[in-house]
Amino acid sequence: VASALVAMAAFLFLPKAVATEPTVALSFLAVALGAHIVGSLLRYYIIQAVYDGVADANGYYGAGKVLAPAFRSLQIPALPDPYFGTPFLNWTTGLLFALVGTSLLAGFVVHSALAFVGGWFFYRAFRIAFPDGDHRLFAFLIFLLPSMWYWPSSLGKDSLSVLGLGVATYGFALVFKAELVRGLFAAALGTAIAFMVRPPIGAALVVVAAAAFLLRPSRHRAPQVTA
Repeated sequence: VASALVAMAAFLFLPKAVATEPTVALSFLAVALGAHIVGSLLRYYIIQAVYDGVADANGYYGAGKVLAPAFRSLQIPALPDPYFGTPFLNWTTGLLFALVGTSLLAGFVVHSALAFVGGWFFYRAFRIAFPDGDHRLFAFLIFLLPSMWYWPSSLGKDSLSVLGLGVATYGFALVFKAELVRGLFAAALGTAIAFMVRPPIGAALVVVAAAAFLLRPSRHRAPQVTA
């Protein structure tokens, strides 16, 4: 079910993504998404066969399996204290399993797709902020570097962190280009995701965004500030 949902979403949205940003080819995005799916299968196999199931993903799986029936019956369970980090992952895994079925492998596949979406927003942010930059090299690094298609492609915090950081970076790039409404919405959404998954990363994101805003290029910037 999860693979079918990812395939349907890719069929619907990848052509629209290319129409929005024609500097990247549809075939390249399809290969990049495929690499993320392969990464999820490799991580699943290594965790189960090499580590004997000893991984955070299995903990989220167990918690999600318990919470999923409540979501299916529309009796939304409360997000447990302290709300952030592992409780948030457990809660979202329950919601995910209510939608795609209780399957650890399905969780890996969906989370790998979420990491891919995060990479797409990183690419869009790069194109907005550096329109004359080497977008081919950036696309290769953000989508096909093994660290990007393997490590975040499992049920866990890494994929949601990449998603949140990507959306927030895209939002900040829009804000710096004076597209305030869309930019602030995307920045707030991405920062909220990052903060709910790992609060220190969310807080650091706010700090570096403020620094980027203060140090952004300007025709009337004082020499010492530019330095």
